[in-house]
Amino acid sequence: MHPEQPLGGEQPLEPMSQPAQEVAERPVGPLLPEPEQHEQQQAPPPRIWVASLSDYNNGVLHGAWIEAAREPEEIQADINTMLAASPWTAQ
Repeated sequence: MHPEQPLGGEQPLEPMSQPAQEVAERPVGPLLPEPEQHEQQQAPPPRIWVASLSDYNNGVLHGAWIEAAREPEEIQADINTMLAASPWTAQ
């Protein structure tokens, strides 16, 4: 059998047409946004998950998402509020 001869019943490949070749040469993958579009998007504020370890150790997942871009005293106040609402410490 000749190496360029098609196998059992296959048709020989024809050269690609010009439009098909142009499509085949295009890059594949998602397009990245233009730099100025990307700069206009505002990132979400940083948040942290705080949880009660005593609740966790007793089989209860109790915690809260807290915005982190604040003063430490404000974050501590939110942590204290979350801990005060703990189901385990309420027992």
